[in-house]
Amino acid sequence: EMAIENVIGSNLFNIFFVLGCSATISPLYMKRITNMDLGVLIGSCVLLYLFGLFIKKRTITRLEGVIMVLCYIAYTSYLIIG
Repeated sequence: EMAIENVIGSNLFNIFFVLGCSATISPLYMKRITNMDLGVLIGSCVLLYLFGLFIKKRTITRLEGVIMVLCYIAYTSYLIIG
């Protein structure tokens, strides 16, 4: 649990603090974020929430992990091909 909390805390710090400091120095323009990207982001958050909270009492099983990896591969393939 501590390792996962460490990873999540580090990612949150990197996103909010480092990007926040960068944006105060020079504005950051998000040119290439599309509605598809935002949809995938929201969908992956909802999928993780459903897998982690409702199914098997806050445990992500191997099958659910495989589903998430396949979603990642599909999205990455979409980005490369499209």
